[in-house]
Amino acid sequence: MPRDYQHEAFAEHNRNLAIHQWMKERVENIHNNVSAYDVLRYHGVSLRRSESQEEQISCPFHGKDLRPSARYYPKSRNGLSCVWCFVCQEKWDAISLWKKFNGETKFSELLYHIEKAFGIQPPTKEHIPDIEIEDEYDALQVKVDSLLEACENRLREERDHFELKTFLKLGTILDQLHYRIEKENFPLEKAKLHLSQLLNKIGEKIRASTSVSSKS
Repeated sequence: MPRDYQHEAFAEHNRNLAIHQWMKERVENIHNNVSAYDVLRYHGVSLRRSESQEEQISCPFHGKDLRPSARYYPKSRNGLSCVWCFVCQEKWDAISLWKKFNGETKFSELLYHIEKAFGIQPPTKEHIPDIEIEDEYDALQVKVDSLLEACENRLREERDHFELKTFLKLGTILDQLHYRIEKENFPLEKAKLHLSQLLNKIGEKIRASTSVSSKS
């Protein structure tokens, strides 16, 4: 009997969707139960109030500060709590902060250790085959996370190279992609493609601006 390749492809597609949905539910479950502040406390970092009543910390990643260089925000643009360091020029929510502290590379491992540390029961895993597809998801998720961070950092660090209109337009595109990845079942392969194209576009704008500046 000949193989039904169409049926196999359909089954594979549904399997990947199921794993994506399960991972997405785990991420949402963690964000609903663990804040960036919880992760800081778990790793022995305490917050202190400044004169402006903002919660500040000495960044644990680049060394002690005489004047705290990082701040904790209970809510950021995407609705999640986060830490922002003005020296590292990086932002971390609860999950990326855990990864920064512990250096885990596999996304499923990272989620597992957070769930274990804070006593979180992961969503039921139904009708999902075992681990090899998870490994593929891990690699893709890590790539998408890296591209998101790269786009965000380049926009922030190279702000002077953009006209305000262009900067706002690129920032809006990035925010929309971030929202679709976080809140909708946006395929990670497509997300990787769109983010790669956006990162290239940001680079082109920076190079064009640098070229104009050098000629004037």
